[in-house]
Amino acid sequence: MSKSEISEIVFSEENEFFPYAVLWFSYRFVLNCLFAYYLFVMIQSAFFLSIVFRNMLTKKMPKNANVFYCETCNFKCSKQSNFDKHNSTAKHRLLTSVDRNVKKSVFACKCGKEYKSRQGLQQHKKKCNIIHNESTNNNQQHHNRLNDLMKQNEILQEFIIEHKKEREEHKKEREEHKKEIEKLSEQISKISRVTNNKTTNNNNKFNLNFFLNTQCKDAMSIQSFMENLKLGCKELEHMGDVGYLNGMIDIFNNTIGNMDVYKRPLHCTDLKREVLYFKQGNDWERDSEDKQHLKKLIKNVESKNYDNLQEWQKDHPGSLQCDSRDSEHYMKIATEALGGADSNKDSIYLTKIMKHIVREVHVKP
Repeated sequence: MSKSEISEIVFSEENEFFPYAVLWFSYRFVLNCLFAYYLFVMIQSAFFLSIVFRNMLTKKMPKNANVFYCETCNFKCSKQSNFDKHNSTAKHRLLTSVDRNVKKSVFACKCGKEYKSRQGLQQHKKKCNIIHNESTNNNQQHHNRLNDLMKQNEILQEFIIEHKKEREEHKKEREEHKKEIEKLSEQISKISRVTNNKTTNNNNKFNLNFFLNTQCKDAMSIQSFMENLKLGCKELEHMGDVGYLNGMIDIFNNTIGNMDVYKRPLHCTDLKREVLYFKQGNDWERDSEDKQHLKKLIKNVESKNYDNLQEWQKDHPGSLQCDSRDSEHYMKIATEALGGADSNKDSIYLTKIMKHIVREVHVKP
């Protein structure tokens, strides 16, 4: 029996196994198709992989390969992996961590020569004549400056000693004057004084006697004002910064200027004529035309402010060491506390300070 005859019998509709035969042959057909597709894919993949491996094995490094260059370290390589390794080295991180935004530095000498590295510049400086000459000149200038500072310090010390003697003399004068005032106060307290000076301003009458002896009866005496005046290193340093004139004006602004009008130890009753009254002990006394009381007050405040210089020296031990920052600051403070560097302006400063005080204590009717 041939294959065709077998097929006719199997696929005959009269055969009861016909549906199963169709299902069986369909299954075999699909299975064969899938196997054929699988073989096709495997063969195609093997073909392409062989081409890729062949290229990898036969490919050579081109003659003009890409060069990776690090300007900071002067490093060259042709592979990215080697360049990445270099970037992770300690040397590269150290050189690039100084300033990543700044381009490569050029190390130049004052003679005009330039070097790529600091080491090269240092080696050159050991042999450079210009550097050696400049160093010699700098040492000479430093020596001259040191001598000048020592001379200035000696002059300042002499001036301080003289000023200290003057302060002691002023102190004795103040004590004698205080005793005289106490005696006068005892005598004056026994005598009834009546002052009827009247000042007319804008048709308003001002009773000076009533103002001083009644309204200002609890005012502080000028002696108590000086005893209670508290000045420290803060006022001393401020005077060194702003100068003698402004420093003294600020002291009076912060003391007498901030006091209650009826508590002040002095008053100006006539701004045009600059008439001043000081409370001496328990009574009010008119200042002389040349303002001796006011000048003495300014001198005493200046002396009391200067007395804090020794306290400032204790807080700054390096102030007496030449060529130090504290020494320069000390000389500036001491100079301003003594009236400023220009002694020709002493009278000008005194006049300005007195006029400022007169305006500050002027009593408006």
